[in-house]
Amino acid sequence: MQLFSFPSRFPAWGFPVAVITTFANIYFFPSLIDLELFIFEKPPPALVGSLQVNKKLQSGQRIFTGQLKGPESFTVDDEGNNLYIGTVDGKLWIISGDQLHFITQMGQNMPECETPDSPD
Repeated sequence: MQLFSFPSRFPAWGFPVAVITTFANIYFFPSLIDLELFIFEKPPPALVGSLQVNKKLQSGQRIFTGQLKGPESFTVDDEGNNLYIGTVDGKLWIISGDQLHFITQMGQNMPECETPDSPD
């Protein structure tokens, strides 16, 4: 049973020689990458306070699924009541309570970035 069929111009022993040569080069020749060992001077900080492990994100819920196209950035106002979101299509949105409101379009209005139900 023949596993490979080679063209008549390629000798049957060529493939095994190429594989062996490749592995020999990888094994015997030094790497061009100069590795340097890094040792930390102090132990890592204790996971307390804001670094403490928690599961708060696991209890989160998705809101406005399918209504916002590619949220890229967000910020909260000083009172913490409104969430402002910039999306990939250049639109600025505000989430106030459980309501989503369109604020403005930044940059050029490009048709390829439109969402099907976005305001014009």
